[in-house]
Amino acid sequence: MAYVPTDPTGISPAYLVAIDINQLINVLKNNADALLVNSQMTVTLNFININHKIKHIIGLIIAHGIQVEERARQTREELDTLTGLLKYLQEVTNAREREIHGIRQRLIVCQNERNGIENERNHLVNANHDQANQLQDQQVRQRRIRDTLQQRNNRLIYQLAIK
Repeated sequence: MAYVPTDPTGISPAYLVAIDINQLINVLKNNADALLVNSQMTVTLNFININHKIKHIIGLIIAHGIQVEERARQTREELDTLTGLLKYLQEVTNAREREIHGIRQRLIVCQNERNGIENERNHLVNANHDQANQLQDQQVRQRRIRDTLQQRNNRLIYQLAIK
């Protein structure tokens, strides 16, 4: 029977699909070795089956390569998306930090203003206390003067009444 190159038909055998890429390569090497060892010129059914296995394995390797490339592309897209998201979040974080810094600066200004107002109030309270104390001292002096004048007046009246 003369050999006519053919491609395998149908789906790849399940046992080939189930093994990983390294095992597929080993099967490919073993089948290639079998082809070389069989130095027969007659093509047997076994030879055709081995040829089909090799072609299935090649197809699976190609499919695996395509899957790996697709996963790599998806991973790059995800990485790009995550990188963009990270940059966005860093910008938002920086904006928030600037906003917080501004709020803290305004808080310091408000606290300083409050301290100034409190100092002014304390100064006014102290001035009010001082004024109240001065008024009280003045009232005490006026009472003393009034009492002294009253006593002089009483003495003068008493002296006039005696005469």
